[in-house]
Amino acid sequence: MIGKTILARYAAGQPLPAHRMVNSNRLTPEKESALMKHAKPMKRALSVLLALVLSLSLVTPTWAAAKTPSSGTGNGLTWEKIDNRSTDLRLDKNNAEKVAQETPEYADTDVVRVSIVLKDASTLAKGYSSEDIVTNSAAMKYRQKLETKQEKMAKTISRKALGGEALDVVWNLTLAANIISANVEYGQIEKIEKISGVEAVLIETRYEPCVVKDNETTDPNMATSGSMIGSHVAWADGYTGAGSKVAIIDTGADTDHPSLDPDAFTYAVKDSGATLMTAADLTDTVLEQLNASKKMPGVTADQLYVNAKIPYGFNYVDDDLDITHANDKQGDHGSHVTGIAAGNRYIKNEDGSFSPALDTALTQGVAPDAQVFVMKVFGTNGGARDSDYMVAIEDAILLGADSVNLSLGSSNPGTSRNSYAAYQAIMENITNSGTVVSISAGNSGNWFENTANQYPYAESNSWTTTGSPGSYTNSLGVASVDNVGGTGDYVEVAGKKLFYTDSTSAPIQALTTLAGEQQFVYVDTAGNAEDFAAVKDILSGKIAICNRGSIAFTDKGNNAISNGAIALIVANNEAGTISMATDGYNYTAPYVSILQADGEYIKASSEKHTTDSGLVYYTGTMTVGASAAVNHASADYYTMSSFSSWGVPGSLEMKPEITAPGGNIYSLKDGGTYQNMSGTSMAAPQITGMAALVAQYIRENDLTEQTGLTTRQLAQSLLMSTAEPMVEDYGKDGDGYYPVLRQGAGLANVANAVTSGTYILMDEGANAGAADGKVKVELGDDPARTGKYSFGFTIHNLEDKAAYFDLSADFFTQSLMSSDGVNFEYTWTDPVASNVKWTVDGEYAAFLNDTLKDCDFNGDGKVDADDGQALLDYVTGVRADIEHKDAADFDNDNGIDTYDAYLFFKELGTAPVVIPAGGSLHVTADVTLLGLDAYDKASDNTGTYVEGYVFANEAATAEGEQGDSHSIPVLGYYGSWTDSSMFDIGSYIAYANGLENRAPYMYVYNGDNSVNNQALTIKAVGETKGYYFGGNPFGLDEFYDAARDAINPEINSFYKMTFTAIRNAAASRLTITDGNGKVLSSSDLGEVSSAFYYSSGATWTSTMYTLNMGDTPNTADGTYLNVDLTLAPEYYVSYDKDGNATVDWDALSDGATMHYGMVVDKTAPTVSNVNLGTDAKGNKVLTFTASDDQYMSAVALLDYDKGSVVSKAAGSPEGAAKGASQNFTLSLGDSTATHLLLQVYDYADNYVTYKLNLNPDELAGDVTVKLNTEALTLFKGNVAKLTASVEPFGVQPDTVTWSSDNTDVATVSDNGLVTAVDKGTANITATSAKDPSVSATCVVTVKAVEVTLNGALQDAKGKAELFTWDLGNDATWTAGPELEAGSVSATTLDDDNNTLLLLDGDSYNMHEVDLATGKNLHTWNGIDGGNGSNLPLFDIAHSYLYSGEQNGSNMVWIYGYYVSTLQHPDELSSSAYSFQQTLATQDANFFTAIANMGYYDVRVGSTLCPADVFVALDDAGNIWTLGYVYYNNTVELYTLDDVEKTTLPDLSYPGFDQYDSSMSSLVYAEEESGDVLYLSYFNGETNDIYRLAYSTDDGGDTHYWDASLLGDVGSEVWPATLYSAVPTTSGEAGNNAVTVKSALGDVTLDAASAMAETQAKALTPASATGSLNTASGEGTGAVKPADAETTTPVSSIAVSEDEKTVTVTVVPKNDDITTNGLFTVDYDASVLTLADVTFASQYSSHKDADGKVTLGYVDVDGLKAGTAVATLTFTVSDPTAVDASTAVTVHQTEINDQTVDVTEALTADLHQDTKVVNAKPATCTEDGYTGDTVCAACGKVLAKGEVIKALGHDYKDGACTRCGDKQPGVNTGDNSTMTMWTMSAVMALAGAAVLVLRSRKEKYEG
Repeated sequence: MIGKTILARYAAGQPLPAHRMVNSNRLTPEKESALMKHAKPMKRALSVLLALVLSLSLVTPTWAAAKTPSSGTGNGLTWEKIDNRSTDLRLDKNNAEKVAQETPEYADTDVVRVSIVLKDASTLAKGYSSEDIVTNSAAMKYRQKLETKQEKMAKTISRKALGGEALDVVWNLTLAANIISANVEYGQIEKIEKISGVEAVLIETRYEPCVVKDNETTDPNMATSGSMIGSHVAWADGYTGAGSKVAIIDTGADTDHPSLDPDAFTYAVKDSGATLMTAADLTDTVLEQLNASKKMPGVTADQLYVNAKIPYGFNYVDDDLDITHANDKQGDHGSHVTGIAAGNRYIKNEDGSFSPALDTALTQGVAPDAQVFVMKVFGTNGGARDSDYMVAIEDAILLGADSVNLSLGSSNPGTSRNSYAAYQAIMENITNSGTVVSISAGNSGNWFENTANQYPYAESNSWTTTGSPGSYTNSLGVASVDNVGGTGDYVEVAGKKLFYTDSTSAPIQALTTLAGEQQFVYVDTAGNAEDFAAVKDILSGKIAICNRGSIAFTDKGNNAISNGAIALIVANNEAGTISMATDGYNYTAPYVSILQADGEYIKASSEKHTTDSGLVYYTGTMTVGASAAVNHASADYYTMSSFSSWGVPGSLEMKPEITAPGGNIYSLKDGGTYQNMSGTSMAAPQITGMAALVAQYIRENDLTEQTGLTTRQLAQSLLMSTAEPMVEDYGKDGDGYYPVLRQGAGLANVANAVTSGTYILMDEGANAGAADGKVKVELGDDPARTGKYSFGFTIHNLEDKAAYFDLSADFFTQSLMSSDGVNFEYTWTDPVASNVKWTVDGEYAAFLNDTLKDCDFNGDGKVDADDGQALLDYVTGVRADIEHKDAADFDNDNGIDTYDAYLFFKELGTAPVVIPAGGSLHVTADVTLLGLDAYDKASDNTGTYVEGYVFANEAATAEGEQGDSHSIPVLGYYGSWTDSSMFDIGSYIAYANGLENRAPYMYVYNGDNSVNNQALTIKAVGETKGYYFGGNPFGLDEFYDAARDAINPEINSFYKMTFTAIRNAAASRLTITDGNGKVLSSSDLGEVSSAFYYSSGATWTSTMYTLNMGDTPNTADGTYLNVDLTLAPEYYVSYDKDGNATVDWDALSDGATMHYGMVVDKTAPTVSNVNLGTDAKGNKVLTFTASDDQYMSAVALLDYDKGSVVSKAAGSPEGAAKGASQNFTLSLGDSTATHLLLQVYDYADNYVTYKLNLNPDELAGDVTVKLNTEALTLFKGNVAKLTASVEPFGVQPDTVTWSSDNTDVATVSDNGLVTAVDKGTANITATSAKDPSVSATCVVTVKAVEVTLNGALQDAKGKAELFTWDLGNDATWTAGPELEAGSVSATTLDDDNNTLLLLDGDSYNMHEVDLATGKNLHTWNGIDGGNGSNLPLFDIAHSYLYSGEQNGSNMVWIYGYYVSTLQHPDELSSSAYSFQQTLATQDANFFTAIANMGYYDVRVGSTLCPADVFVALDDAGNIWTLGYVYYNNTVELYTLDDVEKTTLPDLSYPGFDQYDSSMSSLVYAEEESGDVLYLSYFNGETNDIYRLAYSTDDGGDTHYWDASLLGDVGSEVWPATLYSAVPTTSGEAGNNAVTVKSALGDVTLDAASAMAETQAKALTPASATGSLNTASGEGTGAVKPADAETTTPVSSIAVSEDEKTVTVTVVPKNDDITTNGLFTVDYDASVLTLADVTFASQYSSHKDADGKVTLGYVDVDGLKAGTAVATLTFTVSDPTAVDASTAVTVHQTEINDQTVDVTEALTADLHQDTKVVNAKPATCTEDGYTGDTVCAACGKVLAKGEVIKALGHDYKDGACTRCGDKQPGVNTGDNSTMTMWTMSAVMALAGAAVLVLRSRKEKYEG
């Protein structure tokens, strides 16, 4: 079955494993440009050589087709067909695969958290309502029944699947799902699934705990964001959240914080009349239903009740009551979030009085009087998994929470449904409750911003990075907008407070430590080292300022401080806030950032200077504030946070759905203080708080009873419909809506929500959450590209008076831009013209509009867009008259013009409606969108987004008070949703054959290897490596012909298919069909997750998937095969009530499938007519005829003796017919070879081999046998290949038989493979089959490795233990003490203490281990990876020189391309040296193992210094010698010698996305034979053991490490680490030892060559797919394309190259948008004929008559200045009749509401491209001619030429110097005449010979 191994390994719907291709060749920008723009320079060079080779075929005649013999003689050679297998020589393919090996995501012994889904329905699924469920005795009885059955199931699982071990139960879910959450070994899952009653076993997603402040980017401030969201108005109206309850599911809370003080809370609500939750409400009935009670039996109400503000608190991850931040490392994110949602209104003073929080703390929550449930799901046991937060949600519902906040998510783009039906059921059951669940969208920006171009190619549509659970249909997904104001720290310049973002933490100092007046130097650059160095003298002791961009933030900081600055401020280079990463910043000086506008303000307020080198800088003074202040700013435009994740998921549902302030939010910090944070984590609690206020509004006005809706439904409706769509400032380009993909419904405004007297409900089917109160339109896709859409909604009036509303709509799509001819989709939007027909309660709305009631201009009895067209046609003269003309003058200016037409269409787009008191009306919008075809075409017909907003605005009162305002966001797709590809652009076939030259998206991650990310690989039977399928396997074609792609299933098989998904797929399948569509194989592969950028780890993940292809259908020769991988996004998948999926595969478009086609070709080529000859230059050439039943790919001539290629050429030429024979000529060049192999290949890798002997006389000689070596030394267990050659070359048979005279020592196979069995000597003999008396012998000496290895491993059952292995005497290892640490990742021996330093493989903590017992003597924290997990170090090594009594124990570690500083194992840090660029020089990416070699003296300059020497192995198989050198009282790291190669095989080393970090382990042994390394390497199933002996070549100049494979530690035993190798025998003579130290000699180092220290960056563990949504720090941001140069809009004219058409582009002369206008275009009708007119506007009309075109247009949304409104295409009647040009006049008479008079005279210049014809040079005797100048396009003669007089002879030495004629009468002795006669005679004789031969031939044939 295709893909069977994948399916077996990754069952239960898990995503396929993603693997990174090792990037062995990093490209410079220059090389990248060369790759992309000049794809095949080597091929072109080959083509020149090929043409030269093939041209030699002209020296011989062609041959007729003949029978294909297997041997022959002639022309000085013998040739005979041989078995291909008889020689290892063959032509190398140029497309060998580079596919990384697969590593399973889990080993069978790995412990994973799973959800065991049981078949019985959950309590809510059984039909019980969640409303007051605790008091529903029937529901509680049913739930108790489920709990009892779960207890029995746990025992059954223990007995049947776990061998009697108790099931480690974490949670029992019975309310919204029937699930047992438990920890089990991965290998036990299959057994559990087979137990009766178990529905499924699902591996749970883990959500990482967030890193506090450093990983946040920008956050909203509560004292100022209230003006953005209207909370101040809501508070003033009495809506403070009193009586509401919010649940915060997060990292806990600082329960002693002043803003959560219970007394201050009680003081605020004492007169509110609100009913508060008390401990008494936690009755026994409630307690017994809580999941918390089940995890902590016996817990009491008093224990769960914290105080009046926090009436409930529980730690769901540690199963205890600690809900604070005090005892874990998860940060105070939860406190910050709690403060945003519900921080108190008052602060309690020391004297017991209370002060307003906004005055004292400068912040309060959105719902300050709401109570808070603190539900801690991140703690000492790590971060939340699915079941952790799901049980918390269940408890929140039971406790009656009005809103729930989840500020967590995942970096990978999420899905609309939980992958697991059981969890999806929980989300669906929430909709039946009254609880609003607000979930952050994520902080990953858009998908493309971290790709090579930072923007999508126009044909790509998946911007989404919104992670789950925020992407789920039933969550309320929240995006972030930057706060316009701010509460925080500031600097003051020229009287203005400028607020900064400080994302640092200790030991980096706060800028407030410099409070007071300070001088600054603003270097107006990116802050490069040379910039700050240029102002070093004046920078000392001052604050440095520079701009964002070009280099990393940390480099800016290091550069500034190293040149004397006392702090650094970085000014942003784009709108919005930033938070700078601190990893790699080497100082403690303050390090902050400010807004772009504030940077400009500082420069404008400072003194400008310029250095001699041209560097611009500014100086001045600033005051650094000592404490926080409030910035009450306002803005004309709001700025969406750059970090806020975009939508939409694969379901084409709208996510995110709503926006709230999330950038620069001031809220609670642990310890009773406050801080700024940023992220959608800060936006979600704003919505949570708003939902609590709206719940109070609904509760106090009895609206659930009045409407019949749940609180959740009505709250979501009000919040979404009253949100305000935001518009982005485009600068000089105007403005436009932020994409619906980014902002959803827009910026939430709770004041609008709680004062609205109306609400909206969508029709069923308008969106996936319509029944849930969601106000949005999800149109789906439009495969037919109709541009017509329809949807409906109902407006309900809660008031006791009628409400008057106007309906209108704006639509737009994503903007496009172009760079170097490549189209990209942009983050801006472009308006799209629309016609909207409103139907209100079944009546066409135009008739409800008094303004339009008499506007039936075309007389068809209705008022619609056709009447506007009639009006516009009347203005241009197309219509002579219209009906109701008196109603057409809308502006009452006594005239009818295009402005009147505009006013008509504008009025038509709105519909005035009346909603009766307490009633409702239903609205249907029928929308037709215009102009989308242009975007579709520019996107290569892959469609474009449909976005927009429908508005229902209530008319203002007589006093001018604005009424309710509703908006409905609209999202759809014009085209098929899968017209746009599911895959990265390009493929191996496309790039290798020049069909694609744009960089793939993953180029930014995989470099030049990314062009091979998407490929089908083929593997020959019996081989371990494959080659890329498609095109010429040898790279010899200058073209690509898909018809030539072929495979022979009998010798090759499908090996792997690799691909990069850029969109999530809910389902996938691999099918193989024949040419008739018959399915030969089909495999469903499940879900596929797209590649995504993990922002916290600053790396891409899931960049490539690898499918093991399995069996290849062995169909008949000539069968055509189609191999198709199809990915289906969620949109095409439907689910039944049980969660079973059905995929509509037939609805998918081409973008969903990766296709490979090929013909089955089992027939090898044939060869005939082999001849040896010479070419015209006397070079030897081989000529022959070859053919194939399909096509030949290559022909080659090989030197048998040297094993080299003499000559090669492409096979069948371009355009050749299938099966056609071809004559070839191969040159021998300067080769003197007489023993040759001739090979001919086809595209299926069938080939034929012939032996050619150019010295046939040799065959008469005696038979001899030679071996490739006469002696062989092997270690026991090694294998080696012997090859035998039988001479004379070409003798038949030329085979041998193999034998061993001592099989106890060594055996030999039939093909010469020798296996070393045991110590001793054996003779291996090869005997000739032709003459058995002839043989050759190799003496094989087998040695044992007399070394004992000591290490630590995890056996096949996962048990961690020490081991020893006496390699000389034992067949395998012997187990030692079991390790208390429980797992193994890396080890090293601390020989000072004779203990083991061990890094475990679970938490990556460091342990000191007693070697005798395996017990932990000490355990220390690992290195915090910055994402809640420790760094999974690749290997560690103890320091011999720097350890001991004085220094204690020291060690080093490697991780990725980092090598650490010397560190104590109990004080590990991320301080390290980066080798990224250095490794790249050796085509390597990272280190994989390291070992210490001991002490050595080196010189630094002239000083002799001690060095601790280490050797490190990289991923390219190189060994680096590194030294930690003690110089000038400090230790620095140097590279001590050239990088040395190893003879290791091509191993697939672990990459950054492989998290089994102990893949390699290295130890050093000093044997008498020399230096030896022992390597343990994981091969995918076990650990192989290699011996690497330090060796030298024959000359002794080059050293290398010779590798021997000694064996492995056994199947499924891994990892296996080594910590010592102890020699047990004396070995060889010591004076011949080859050592590293002797090779190093006298090392002298330059002090400046020491490595620069940096910080190792964190990468996410494979199990961590989510994180709390706080935004990460970033380096340089996505680069926006340079703004186009602004020019005054003018019309233009262009002439085609053939001068047959003239194009006139009409551009309105206007500096602003234009909505309407009128032009006339005058032209010469005798020269030009109007052929076509196209408009860019929404409506248009034109009339052509008598050389004048009248153009009228209307665009309700307006066209930007400079937009061409119309394009006129004319044909030129007769170009030759035009002298030089023809004039066209453009006259503009109307624009917008103005009458204008603008005339532009344009000239179409013809005959611009000229050429000279009929030119003739003058000779000595004849006149010449200069030639006529004519038009190159039409041939019109533009200028006649002139006659050039004859030149006459110029004789010198008896001959003319020009023509060579003889000077009459002068004899020069020239015998050329005789020579000519001689040649004539020869030619005549040759002709006669031909006649004779022809005569004889005719006679014979007669």
